[in-house]
Order: sequence, then structure tokens, then C-alpha cells
Amino acid sequence: MSSKISYILVFSIIFGFVTLAMAYLDSIYMNIFELDFRPAVVSTALSASANNKKVGSIEQDSLNSYADSLLQSNNQKMISLQKTLQDSIKKLNDIITKLNEQNQINNNQIAELQKLKKDKLDYEDWKKRTLQLYEIMDSKKVAKIIQNYSDDIARDLIFSMKKKKAAEVLAQYSPDVALKLMKEN
Repeated sequence: MSSKISYILVFSIIFGFVTLAMAYLDSIYMNIFELDFRPAVVSTALSASANNKKVGSIEQDSLNSYADSLLQSNNQKMISLQKTLQDSIKKLNDIITKLNEQNQINNNQIAELQKLKKDKLDYEDWKKRTLQLYEIMDSKKVAKIIQNYSDDIARDLIFSMKKKKAAEVLAQYSPDVALKLMKEN
């Protein structure tokens, strides 16, 4: 589940970067889609120069001021796009940091769950081997040994024994102790 969210987020981030890059490159060059990477200001100035030859009434100073205004406008657009891009990069870095933190938390939780599972398997294995020994031992000795365990472990061992052996072990205790061991929490 979290890997799907991560993939969607990474795809969205990459899509945003590509879109911003295309907008930025489109403002700098003539036509990036036709692979015309001539600077937009120069090409505008060239077309204005061609119009100057045709019209003849436009003076060179007005063309220069027009080219300067276009250059200034493009510079302002570029600065604005750079700020937008920097803000987007900062937001993306924040998102990546949060995702890494969440990933670390998830990894820690997985490690804890695996440890709990291993502990439970170890306990179940110990219980199985112990019960095999208790089944062949004398009930009086088993009762003395089980008496030293905590109530929960003693209860778990008794309930896991064969009925006949469990009854023989419980018969070795006083009624109060047997009742305490038989009582479920």
C-alpha cells in the first residue's frame, strides 16, 4: 500500500518537474516542440529587423528599445519561473523527507512485528518441547516444576497438556491453587 503511494507521489513529482522544465524552456527558446532552440529574444529581434526592412518607417532605436523590453520581460518571466521552480523543489524535498521518515517508522514497526513473531514462535517451540518431557515425567514432579512458573505460563502449559496428564498434575495441588490455575484472565 505504501509503495503504491510512493510510486504515485514520485510520478507526480516527476510530472511536475517535466511540466515546469517545458514551460521554462518554452519561454527561453523559439519553439522547443519543433526543436528550434534559437533564443526567443534574438528571433523576435530578427523578425522585427525583417519588418524594419519592409516597413522602413520604424527606426533602429525603437527596435532596440522593443528588443530591450522583450529581453527585460523574458528575464522577469525567467526569474519568476526560477522562484516557482525553487519553491516546488523545496516542497518536493519536504515531501521526500516526510516520506523517508514515514518509511523509517514503517520499517521499525515491521522489525518489531517480526521480533514479536519470532518470540512467539520461540515460545511455542519451547512449550511443545517442554510438554513432550512433562508427558513422560511423573505427575508429582511436573506439578512441583510447574508451580515455579508464573500463573500465565503454568496455565498455558496445563491447558496444552493431554487431558489425563493435566488432571493428574492438577490433582497434586490444593483446591485453591488448582482453581487459580484453571481460572482464565
